[in-house]
Amino acid sequence: MATYTIHAGAGEDGVLDLDRTARAIGALHADVIGLQEVDVRRGERSAYTDEARELARRLRMRVFFAPVYALPADPGHTARRRFGVAVLSRLPLVSAGNRTVPAADVGPKVLVGDFNAEPGAPELARLWGPLADAAPQGGKTCPAGAPDRRIDVVAVSPEVAVAGAREAVTTASDHRPVVAGPLVRRPRP
Repeated sequence: MATYTIHAGAGEDGVLDLDRTARAIGALHADVIGLQEVDVRRGERSAYTDEARELARRLRMRVFFAPVYALPADPGHTARRRFGVAVLSRLPLVSAGNRTVPAADVGPKVLVGDFNAEPGAPELARLWGPLADAAPQGGKTCPAGAPDRRIDVVAVSPEVAVAGAREAVTTASDHRPVVAGPLVRRPRP
């Protein structure tokens, strides 16, 4: 499992390069990757590309995209401009959808993302208890070239055991991805 804030496909250098983004994602060797800051026909900054589908195609993975923002189409274009999060998976996606955090559903849970705050921040306190930070001693993730804070996190419910977690060094975005795994379901006591 991994999480990666892709900065709309732009590297820390500000250059849009989905090939570089796809290579960075592929190098994670994760079966499931949560992506943040994904453009879907958002505008000129990402060449009106459906980044979620394009990355899934390049990596031969399945995809689910959930918009955070949906804006009207630009003049001369017909598709609404969207910006949000996506899940890429080598495994079948049985169901997908937006949920409240932390979700009240029964069963094992994994929450990944750019939390925009470090795990100890007061605004994240509600998460801890239902979920646990998979890498409490993890490395910094942002900005990618010389990170000074850890805001990209993998969190799991008590039913999930994590063998290890690490940040991956890349400047294909302004964030470093985090890889956790393998994840296994803990047996019931």
